[in-house]
Amino acid sequence: YQEKEWVLLANFADQTLVRNAVAYQMANDLNMDFSPMVRFVDLYINNVYQGNYLLSDQIEVSTNRVNVEEKSPNMDTGYLIEFDKRLYDEGLEVTEENFFLIEGIPFVIKSPDIEDDHYNNDQYLFIESYMRTVYDTLRDKEDYSLYIDEASFIDWFIVSEVMKNVDSGYSSVYFHKDAGGLLKMGPVWDFDLSS
Repeated sequence: YQEKEWVLLANFADQTLVRNAVAYQMANDLNMDFSPMVRFVDLYINNVYQGNYLLSDQIEVSTNRVNVEEKSPNMDTGYLIEFDKRLYDEGLEVTEENFFLIEGIPFVIKSPDIEDDHYNNDQYLFIESYMRTVYDTLRDKEDYSLYIDEASFIDWFIVSEVMKNVDSGYSSVYFHKDAGGLLKMGPVWDFDLSS
């Protein structure tokens, strides 16, 4: 399908070159909302072989990828969020990412983008409050059915546990929420340090 941006993964930390492909296929087999498409490619630049790479989807909001409402000024619009402790590596005070903290965990708002014309601070406050409510509800062992899509959390954890993904508690952990919908985990991403 047509999209503007694609990712060419070197799989540098994965000598098997298949960990991402296996994880994404598993997510697809579990019928998760969106599983990145993959194609193995041999890359040549100026007729010089550069190695085998994985051509994959970009994690972003679009009808072919994370399909949630976008370009809306409403507070309860579509959101794509990443749990990303890597922000500490660059420094929270200098990052250009649009993020909020819950118990010291940085959550980056990937969509709506802070640069979008329709973005407003009420959206930031809405999703921060929603995520905090989810966190508090789970921590307090209360009924979470009004906030999260349980099946998506189960599927995400199955893929992460089967693949023994060490990044799952550190970064590249995505959540998405459509307008008026429940919070879902996914898509799965970044399994080069797994298995």
